[in-house]
Amino acid sequence: MTIILVSISMQNIAIIYGIDAMYVCLCKGVTDKQIRNAINEGACSMRDLRDTLDVANQCGKCGRDCKSLLNESSLAGAASGSMNTSQFVAA
Repeated sequence: MTIILVSISMQNIAIIYGIDAMYVCLCKGVTDKQIRNAINEGACSMRDLRDTLDVANQCGKCGRDCKSLLNESSLAGAASGSMNTSQFVAA
């Protein structure tokens, strides 16, 4: 039996389906673009995203996707060597 694990980021899903922005938090109507913008403006933890966008405060189902976007951002920064990855905390 062979098991193949595939990792697809939210950004890749949006590209595949030709979607400009995907809703991540349905409770608050927050898109992945809004989350990425908050990260680019300095949000580096779940606490920061909760404070700025009020995500993951009601049902919490968007928390995993928010953490994924934080991780994508930190990995992209680490690959380019331009960001300090120690600043990203999924709290």
